[in-house]
Amino acid sequence: MLSVVIDALSLTDIDVYLYDTQDPTEIIRSFDVEVQRLNRIHILTFEDENKLFQQCAHDLATGKASLLMKGNIVSSTLLTFVLGNKNFVDYHGFLNHVACFHIPNYHKTLMLSDSAFNISPTIEEKKQIINNLSKFAMSLGYEKFKIALLSSVEKPIKKIQSSLDAVKLKQIFSRKQSGIFIR
Repeated sequence: MLSVVIDALSLTDIDVYLYDTQDPTEIIRSFDVEVQRLNRIHILTFEDENKLFQQCAHDLATGKASLLMKGNIVSSTLLTFVLGNKNFVDYHGFLNHVACFHIPNYHKTLMLSDSAFNISPTIEEKKQIINNLSKFAMSLGYEKFKIALLSSVEKPIKKIQSSLDAVKLKQIFSRKQSGIFIR
């Protein structure tokens, strides 16, 4: 997780806030991070997860932090926090999951969205997922990107809703001229 944070610091101008119950300073030092980037890592250590989540919720609500990244925490605990925080959900609206993959010897980052978070999204929710991905990708410096919509078949079939949704979404986003290219 820390290697991803350090990569994000080198690719963007973001500040990173680490919320933990253990101090990760020594681990961070082992990465030999440049001082300018190190100054953009803010470590907040708490005596228990409850206080950690209270501060995290406050920082998200006030805009001090704007992106939540899972680290060494059980997924269900993190989701319970996110979904239990009504103000956060109301403010950010539709939420989705993004996993980013850096594959050695491949020229770009691959992102996978909602493999388990939004199990069976509607066409409107899929539009929101794509819009959220667009904002996220642009915050990482991508001006244009391609989206592949996965279905169990290659061509639209009336009995397979995901194939029909893919056609609709491709039409919607090709009209928007949004810098998003759907295959």
